[in-house]
Amino acid sequence: MGLLLLWALALVPARPAGAEHLLQLPLEVPLVALILALAPVSIGRVVAAVIAVVAVWLAMLQAADLGMRLAFRRPFDPVLDLYVIRPAWELATGTFGTVTTFVVVLAVVVAIILIGWACYRALASLSRHSGRRSAMAAGVFLGLGLLVPVGGFTLLPEVPQRAERFARSLREESEFVRDLGRRETAEAPDFAALEGRDVYLLFVESYGQSWLQEDLYRDDALERLTAVESRLGDAGFSMRSAWLTSPTQGGQSWLAHATALSGLWVSSQRRYDALIGSQRTSLNRQFRAAGWQTLAVMPAISRDWPEARWYGYDDLRDKERMEYRGLPFEWVTMPDQYTLSRTTDLVSEMDGPVMVEAALITSHAPWTPLPDILPWEDIGDGSIYDGSHREGGTPAEVWDDYDDVRVAYGKTLDYSLEIIGQWVERSADDSLVVVLGDHQPAPLIAGEEAGAAVPVHVISRDPDLLEMLPGAWTPGLLPDPELAERPMTDLRGILSSCMSSLGCDDTQLAENY
Repeated sequence: MGLLLLWALALVPARPAGAEHLLQLPLEVPLVALILALAPVSIGRVVAAVIAVVAVWLAMLQAADLGMRLAFRRPFDPVLDLYVIRPAWELATGTFGTVTTFVVVLAVVVAIILIGWACYRALASLSRHSGRRSAMAAGVFLGLGLLVPVGGFTLLPEVPQRAERFARSLREESEFVRDLGRRETAEAPDFAALEGRDVYLLFVESYGQSWLQEDLYRDDALERLTAVESRLGDAGFSMRSAWLTSPTQGGQSWLAHATALSGLWVSSQRRYDALIGSQRTSLNRQFRAAGWQTLAVMPAISRDWPEARWYGYDDLRDKERMEYRGLPFEWVTMPDQYTLSRTTDLVSEMDGPVMVEAALITSHAPWTPLPDILPWEDIGDGSIYDGSHREGGTPAEVWDDYDDVRVAYGKTLDYSLEIIGQWVERSADDSLVVVLGDHQPAPLIAGEEAGAAVPVHVISRDPDLLEMLPGAWTPGLLPDPELAERPMTDLRGILSSCMSSLGCDDTQLAENY
């Protein structure tokens, strides 16, 4: 029994991938069988205890790897990922309820403990019968080696491999902190081309390349973006689109915000914390220094957010200060239509040009229920969202079926892009509007092979502004699938350099800014 558990732990992958390796024989299994067959009982018990501890450690890492791969398409990294425990808990409880989430977590913990206990009891028992029974077990597993391919050592490389990843993460994070300490070389931008214009930077939650290219979503996405593009074109707007590479996948939207607004690759919480404590100038502060007021519209922020000081907002509107009087849509605190309607009102109350950074969150998991699109004049303080004007089941109902979850995700993005199109047509006037995704959705939605690309759209009634964009861009709202991705770090330089009198060198945007 203990050897079978060891075999399973060595071979069960921490990712939902192919299973051809499951027919291999890890060398640790017959090695343990031989040790227990030859060792005295007292030593055998020590070996069994050590193996049980290793089994618990491995099961914990496998569970962590599985969770991280399902959410972010990468293995667990203790340097980078301890911070995600709290937001993961909040999202899970908001989606499935506190009781269900607690029961699942408790079940995983109990299962891991039972694995260790079962390994120890079974292996210790095998050791107590050293001789014929252990020799027979060793012979069985060695004989299996003649029938199935020998896969080499599976468990032993875990320690050096994970240690190497740990050391590499520490090294890369230290290098980032050193780079962060370097002085910025460029002059302060004046944003001369944008003089007097409001500037909107709209981050759309989980708006990734997969929505435009995956078979399940592609037709609806192309139909929606084509319709919005046509309406905006008729209203006198010009548009350009491209791909940006996000520093994160599946979540941690704040890393994408920080990357776009700092011009640095903020791909982990450690980097984010270092950035927030640095003297690096955010894009918001650059606009502020050039005469713009800065407004943050953050409907998902529901507790103190001291990081806002680094961004340099004149006005921060979090969940409470958005003055929404309707009911939430499960985790989503308020629908995008209210967020944009309220943003218009806030900007109208401010003097001079305004630089707005806004997070649109209707397309955040759990992707249900979906708000109805209402006449804009009916939105008001949001009290119209009184539990009506929504469609779709509860998260527990929708998440009971994998296909339903994916369909629900697609519908939320269809809603968000339509709402953005309507809002631009009604309210953008002579503003510059930048719409971009923060990251791809989790592999559950985007697929195991999905990359990190997100769409970015630049919209203005002034086509001359769009001619200032560096490099290759696709006219309209449908970025060419073959268009090369740009790092999200370029966005700050595109606005602060290319829209200023400083000049625009496309090859050095990230270096200079």
